[in-house]
Amino acid sequence: MILKGFTIIFLYLVVGNFISETFSIPVAGSIIGMLLLTVSFMLKIVKVETVKSASDILIENMSLLYVPSAVGIILYFDLISSNVLPIVFSSFITTFFVLAVTGLIQQKMEKDDDESVEALEVVDEK
Repeated sequence: MILKGFTIIFLYLVVGNFISETFSIPVAGSIIGMLLLTVSFMLKIVKVETVKSASDILIENMSLLYVPSAVGIILYFDLISSNVLPIVFSSFITTFFVLAVTGLIQQKMEKDDDESVEALEVVDEK
């Protein structure tokens, strides 16, 4: 079951990379693969139980998966250090933007939820 789960996960990774490269999409193939896998879960093409054991192993060893990124940062330390202000500035701006959008979405969801609860209470009273 674990081998089947890894096969499915990496198959979606390969398909995502293929789509990204073939159509020159400026989104990482791994992201496209994850989106395709998510859609497959929603459409019940792939069962979550099939990839759960493999994904649990990947999550348990996630720290090892960051090693190549850390090595890349060390290799390009000169480039990063010469552009530290734009990197920090863009990090703060994007973090603020994500927090604001997340907060607005959460407020809208709570408002919609409150309205639906009130509508149900009105129906129950009748």
